[in-house]
Amino acid sequence: MDDRHWTTADTDADKTVTAFVRERLDASWGQVRRYVATGKVFVDGEVWTAAGARLVPGQRVSLRMNAPRPRAPDSQVRIAYEDPHVVVIDKPAGISSVPYEARETGTAMDLLRAAWRRKYPDARRVPLHVVHRIDKATSGLLAFAKSKRAEIGLAAQLRHHSMERTYLCVAHGAVTPGRIESRLVRDRGDGLRGSARRPGEGKRAVT
Repeated sequence: MDDRHWTTADTDADKTVTAFVRERLDASWGQVRRYVATGKVFVDGEVWTAAGARLVPGQRVSLRMNAPRPRAPDSQVRIAYEDPHVVVIDKPAGISSVPYEARETGTAMDLLRAAWRRKYPDARRVPLHVVHRIDKATSGLLAFAKSKRAEIGLAAQLRHHSMERTYLCVAHGAVTPGRIESRLVRDRGDGLRGSARRPGEGKRAVT
């Protein structure tokens, strides 16, 4: 496939880069997400690897099939806390919490396993249970359970909102305090997880 180039219009405002590219190609959601994840999609000359990143009018979007895969952001991860039941890591930005695609590697879970192998000879025997996720582009503390009992307990805390999480973001302009409530679905209609458009759908989420 030859390189492709497009310019976003007013009707493309707030559209994800994945949805924008897919509308212009005869390709599946999975294929377009792989183009993005492997560094084939550029916006205004810079590579974009976040499938959910949103566009504004007037941007130049390019698909460059011969572009090299981006170098991994970090090959190590810092363990912030660990006990017999829970391990908490400081996930770097640009790394998925867990595999998104079937053959995805270099995730936070992979980096934790690698860190364990450097510390413990029998690290592979320790189970890891996913408790929650944070976005690929977001850095911060990510907890895994090391036992089924811990997984159930942490999941209950998240479900009942008894576990407090604080986020820090950088924004343009003045941001006032507020509360965001939505209902999350696995596919909002463009192949990505997000907020439902019809009342009563999905799982309630509060920020």
